[in-house]
Amino acid sequence: PANEAARSGPRQEAAAPPYYPLSRAFGDLVRLPGVAAELGEHLPILAAAGLAGPQPTAAEPSRLGADEERLRLFESASELLACVARRGPLLLTLDDMQWAHHRAWELVAHAVRRLEGCPVALALAARESLFLEPPTTVLAVITELNRNRLVSRIQLKPLGDEAVGELLDRMLGGSAGPALRERVV
Repeated sequence: PANEAARSGPRQEAAAPPYYPLSRAFGDLVRLPGVAAELGEHLPILAAAGLAGPQPTAAEPSRLGADEERLRLFESASELLACVARRGPLLLTLDDMQWAHHRAWELVAHAVRRLEGCPVALALAARESLFLEPPTTVLAVITELNRNRLVSRIQLKPLGDEAVGELLDRMLGGSAGPALRERVV
C-alpha cells in the first residue's frame, strides 16, 4: 500500500524554527509503525531539529560545526523518507511553502537529490508570489532542481467564485447559503 503524509503548513511566524513547515508531516512519518526503531541514530538528530515529534527517549546528538550539523540533519531527513518508502511508495505533500525558511527548502532539495530513483514523490505548493520575488536562496534551490530535471512546476489558476462555492457546499455537506458563500468568496 502507498504511504501518504499530507500536511498543510501554516504561515511560518518569524520566531518559528526553520524546519517548522516540515515538522508535522515528518513527525507523522516517524510515528508510522516500526519507523522510529529503524531510524536508529537518525532519530535524535531529527528530534533535535523538531522533525520527529515528541521523542522522550531520543538522546541529544553530538555537536558538530554548523555545516556538518545541517548535512547530518539533511541526511537523517532523507533516511526517514527512504525508510518509509521501503515499506511502499511515499507521497509527501507540503502546502504553503511560500512561508518556509530557506533551510526547509534546502532540506527538501537535498532529499530530492538523494532519493532519486526511490519511490518517493514530494508535492509542494507555494503561491505564485514566491516566483516573482527578487532572487533568493529559495529560488536558487528551485532553479537548481529544475536544471537537474528533478522538479516539475505546475502553475495552477485560482478557483473561480462558483468553484469555491461548490467546494464550500461539499465541505459543509449541503448548501452554504448565499450569505456565507459571499463572505468566503
